[in-house]
Amino acid sequence: YRRGEGGSDFIEREWCGLVLWGAATEQGIWAGERKCDVHDAKGVLEVVLDRLGVKGIAFEAGEREGWHPGRTAVVKETSRGKELGWVGELHPRVVREWDISGPVAVAELDVEVIAEVRVSEKRYVRLPRFPAATRDVAIVVPARVSHAEVMGVIRRCGGPLLRDVTIFDRYQGEQIPAGCVSMAYHIEYRSEERTLTDEEVDMAHAALVAALEAELGAQVRA
Repeated sequence: YRRGEGGSDFIEREWCGLVLWGAATEQGIWAGERKCDVHDAKGVLEVVLDRLGVKGIAFEAGEREGWHPGRTAVVKETSRGKELGWVGELHPRVVREWDISGPVAVAELDVEVIAEVRVSEKRYVRLPRFPAATRDVAIVVPARVSHAEVMGVIRRCGGPLLRDVTIFDRYQGEQIPAGCVSMAYHIEYRSEERTLTDEEVDMAHAALVAALEAELGAQVRA
C-alpha cells in the first residue's frame, strides 16, 4: 500500500511476489553448481504468465531502488504495453546487509493488471499434418543486447515458416570477447500445406541469421 494524493488516504493493490535463491542446478560430474539468477526468474514468469492467460510478455531494462543495476527489468504485456511488474536481482549491497550468500532473484507482479489483460478463452488449433524442420543458431552479441531484443528480431524476421523459438544457452566467459555474450536458440520451421525441403528451410534460416547480423551486430558462432 502507499499514500494517495495529498497523503490522506491509502491506496492498496494486490501483488504477487517471487523469490529465487540458492542452487539452480546441482553439482554434477561434468559441471559445477549454478546459482539462481535473473534469467531463472524470467523463465518462471514466462511459464506462470502463460498459464494465467497472458499471451506475450517483454522485458525492458529498468532501474529500481534496492535492485541490481543492469539486472533489473520492467515486465510488460506486449499487445497493449501494460506494465505487469518487475523482475531482477537484489542489489549486492542489500544482499550483504541481510547477510545472504549468493544472488537473490526477485519479481513483483501487479495482480489487478494481470486480471485486466489475461485472456480466459481457450483456442484450439488443428494438430500439424506435416513435420517440422529445426535449426540451431548460436550468436555473439554485445552484452547490452537483451534476450527480448533477439526474440523480437527473430519473431519479426523469421518469415511465414517460423513456428517456435527456444533459447537453450546463454554464456559469458572464456572464448567470448569481453563485453559480449553468447546466446543459442533452437528454431522450428513448418508449413501447414506441405513438407518443407531442406532448401526452403535453409533459405528461411539464412534470412533470419542475416537479420540478426544486420539489426543487432550479431556474429554467428561455428
